[in-house]
Amino acid sequence: MELGGGNGHADRGPRRQIGLVPLEEVRITRRTLLELPEPGPPTPLAAGSELPVKAAYQEILAVFAEAGGPLPARGVCEAIDLDLAPNNINP
Repeated sequence: MELGGGNGHADRGPRRQIGLVPLEEVRITRRTLLELPEPGPPTPLAAGSELPVKAAYQEILAVFAEAGGPLPARGVCEAIDLDLAPNNINP
């Protein structure tokens, strides 16, 4: 399937044939990926950046703990007795 304007030279225009990538681009991509640093272990929380201790945060965490799994935003709001606005919370 040719997308380059029908002139028979799809690789010369702004679009190329679907699925075909010039070899030089593959080489550049490979070289770039090989130069990326290895991912290290996750960085621990810095001192003083512990989780919030505010009552609302703790209440929300308790709701998730009781649910034992995923919970939609609406479910969290209902569990902590927040007023629901139909225009900003999906059912």
